[in-house]
Amino acid sequence: TAVEELPQSIGELNGLVALNLKNCKLLVNLPENIYLLKSLLIVDISGCSSISRIPDFSRNIRYLYLNGTAIEELPSSIGDLRKLIYLDLSGCSSITEFPKVSNNIKELYLDGTAIREIPSSIECLFELAELHLRNCKQFEILPSSICKLRKLWRLNLSGCLQFRNFPEVLEPMLPDVPEGACSFCLPRGVSPQWHSHKSWGSTVTCQLSSHWANSKFLGFSLCAVIAFHSFGHSLQVKCTYHFRNEHGDSHDLYCYLHGWYDERRICSEHIFVGFDPCLVVKDKDMFSKYSEVTVEFQPEDMNGILLALDLCQVRECGVRLLHAKDKHGLETRFQAYRARFQALRARLQAQRAKDASPEI
Repeated sequence: TAVEELPQSIGELNGLVALNLKNCKLLVNLPENIYLLKSLLIVDISGCSSISRIPDFSRNIRYLYLNGTAIEELPSSIGDLRKLIYLDLSGCSSITEFPKVSNNIKELYLDGTAIREIPSSIECLFELAELHLRNCKQFEILPSSICKLRKLWRLNLSGCLQFRNFPEVLEPMLPDVPEGACSFCLPRGVSPQWHSHKSWGSTVTCQLSSHWANSKFLGFSLCAVIAFHSFGHSLQVKCTYHFRNEHGDSHDLYCYLHGWYDERRICSEHIFVGFDPCLVVKDKDMFSKYSEVTVEFQPEDMNGILLALDLCQVRECGVRLLHAKDKHGLETRFQAYRARFQALRARLQAQRAKDASPEI
């Protein structure tokens, strides 16, 4: 919106629980008296690219969405937010130090920041379940003390080009990494026919059986057809699972489809295909109670910022729940895609060689 500032009277809204100012590009700051809002649990200023600093908040804050802002550093009081469980600083490229948050934090998103290392004191964040450092170009050091985080199940270091040495103490954990997780991108040639649930647009909904998350569940096969409009940057496709049941309970998970890292201009449709083993579903019985899942596909840049529709747009999408009986079909399908990819690459290499050869 065109909001440029908030009135000081906002400090009198004692019953305010959530403050959503997402993508208010003209908003420069938040009122200093916002700490008076004792009922405030959620603050979302993601995409407020003119905000370079934040004030102190009430100690009851639980969710802070600061991604896509110009914040250079966090106030020292951030460590006093004992109830804070979610902090997103994705795309805050001026952030150079690991945030000094309380040990109750559960999800920490630092994608695209300038953080170079994680301090050994991270072992004190014993509730941390997800740590995201995608595309932190300066990141180099991961301390061995991270292995003491028994609840950590997702660590994302993709795109950390300076990261070289994985701590030896963590190597025994690598067999638990879902090796089957994969994705790739191809020029559009087919629609998502193999996917049992498909839809026009960027969302598709699947009804779930009462025993869908049993021991034979392998994961999700995902597919998105994206139309590009003179696009020339790297991107990824964020796939968000919105689980629901008839009682109103809900839970969100997400994964990514990768495969587009080129910096060349493109104006055609491409298809992104991937497999997500979705290990958390297998590890937690709670997912069996959900009767429906809607999967949303959103193109993002490599810093996690959503791309505008005039650059690229999801035209079609598809999802298929995979169980043990589908394993052979999955392998056959991916072999076919791989063969097509290799044939396409061979043709491109041959064409480039031909174009580069001198005329006789």
